[in-house]
Amino acid sequence: MKLADIQKDPIKNLALGNSIPSEYNFYKYKKENFKEITNEQDNILLLLTSYHFSIIDLTFLLDLDPTNKEIFNYYNQLKDEYHNLVKYYETNYGMLSNITSTMTEKYSYLDKPWTSDTYVDI
Repeated sequence: MKLADIQKDPIKNLALGNSIPSEYNFYKYKKENFKEITNEQDNILLLLTSYHFSIIDLTFLLDLDPTNKEIFNYYNQLKDEYHNLVKYYETNYGMLSNITSTMTEKYSYLDKPWTSDTYVDI
């Protein structure tokens, strides 16, 4: 498999459920577009999801051909872009999970975006 065989649009890959057009089979959750996303936060979440999806697809290809430098370089490029998006999202909207790129010595997952109103008393 060559890098030219891979669809280089992570959002399209997510919509189709596959990064390799020649291997495409009907995907029951196929989504033609994401027009209902109108704000930056949701758009970044879509980008994060699509980049993550494409990175996983590329790892499968690298498992099959671990010496393919073109695919490996593209994998690293997407991974770097993904991590930059995570940092941007967390800087502007709060942590995505309790395992995050911006974790410090202080456990701050519950600081933002959560408020005391969201806690459940048991």
